[in-house]
Amino acid sequence: MIALSDDDVIGELTDRANDLRQHYGLAKDSLVPLYDWSMQIGNTIETFLASIHEAISAQKERPQGHLVNLLPLKQQNELVAASKQLRESGYGTYASDGGYLNAKTQDEKDRLKAINQALNGLAAVLALTMKGVLDRTAEQEAERIQDALQTLLGGYANALTNKAQAIAPDLAGLTITPSSVVRVKQKLILNFVLGAGFPIHSKRERVQTGVDVVKVGEKRIWYTLWIKKRDVYETRPTYEMRTYEEAVLPSITDVFSDFIGQAKASRPEEEFTRWLQAQIERFLNDVEGYHENLLKEYRDHLDQVKKLAKDMTDKDIAIWEGTSNDIANLGNELIELMEVC
Repeated sequence: MIALSDDDVIGELTDRANDLRQHYGLAKDSLVPLYDWSMQIGNTIETFLASIHEAISAQKERPQGHLVNLLPLKQQNELVAASKQLRESGYGTYASDGGYLNAKTQDEKDRLKAINQALNGLAAVLALTMKGVLDRTAEQEAERIQDALQTLLGGYANALTNKAQAIAPDLAGLTITPSSVVRVKQKLILNFVLGAGFPIHSKRERVQTGVDVVKVGEKRIWYTLWIKKRDVYETRPTYEMRTYEEAVLPSITDVFSDFIGQAKASRPEEEFTRWLQAQIERFLNDVEGYHENLLKEYRDHLDQVKKLAKDMTDKDIAIWEGTSNDIANLGNELIELMEVC
């Protein structure tokens, strides 16, 4: 059984599929779906997000692309609404390179908050729509894998028939016909929670708000022969502590790179691997059933021959014993053949 929980599962599946394809003489690309499904899922994530990224970068109202077009109309409209909200928030100023925003006035604070909410709103819509896109991709990949397993089962049945006839030619005529692969219903549970917001830091600073005239002392007046005094005043600035907000706004490229990272961290491959493991277990059960059926048919055939032989000559006994030995050898050969699968 393939250790599908290993970190290098794709590499192991690739090697195993190539070995099986060569062993059974199958077409070059017939077993590719057994190991490239992970790449197809990853490509789907990147292709879908790239179409949204392009629309936002070009300030387009509606994202384009075959994956977007396959979405239900309601979800397409939600994407349009999220893109519009992002444009109206003022994020376009920062979309190319990102930037630093220091919000001191209430208008500036409102704009910073609107950009943050718009990015998180886009993330929520993308999480929902991407789940639907990947559900559909998973179903397509499941079909491809099942077709590949059906091809492998046919190659295996042919190899089993040829080996059996080569070992016991006197009992030729029994042919293994590949049955249909038992198709395990695809149930891929995906739960994306994407976030695109950025931290908004609230800070305080000392701000000059005006000036005060403060008496700092007295000074004698010279023309009164220094008898009289006059108050001395000094102008001093006044300050107060005020709150402001600041944030580093990510570029749209950084936002979507982070989306891709979050999506891959959700590990849809793990859910798909569990499905694939169930599918292969069913496949191996079919293989084992072929062995048992073939040996049973050969043994039944031998028993019938033996019952019909009322007077067995030494030559007949020798043939029967030789064929019986062939059956034992066949059993061992079939065990070795099963290990290849």
